[in-house]
Amino acid sequence: MRPRIVAAALAGLLVVACGLLGYCSVRPPDFHDFRVAAVTTAQAAHDALLTADLTGGAVRDGKATRLYATVMLDDSTKSLGSAVKDFAELPPPDATATALRDRLLPLLSEAVARLGDTAADPAHTDGLRALAGRLKVFTDENG
Repeated sequence: MRPRIVAAALAGLLVVACGLLGYCSVRPPDFHDFRVAAVTTAQAAHDALLTADLTGGAVRDGKATRLYATVMLDDSTKSLGSAVKDFAELPPPDATATALRDRLLPLLSEAVARLGDTAADPAHTDGLRALAGRLKVFTDENG
């Protein structure tokens, strides 16, 4: 039950953080800073998904215990949540950065949801590798 609570909290954090983007009163970063933050966040999501995929596969194959999976998935969930929070605090400085953000946010939202599903059931890794691949394409195109 705990992994579902963590996943729900992360999903809520993503929604709230994204909503705060428009209300941030700090001076916005320039496009380069924003792009670097977007790529860093995408890389963190990519890594968290691959960790979850490998962990889930190990549990499914009997090579890891559920306790080990819980620890690994908790770490991945916290890492992803922290990266998303940091990125969501940066307001886009211009229309190009807004478009970049609008391409990344759906990927991050899906990553949070899929990681939550895997945290609830470590053997449930459907789609993690494919989503990690889409995040890799994002980082390659913008890195």
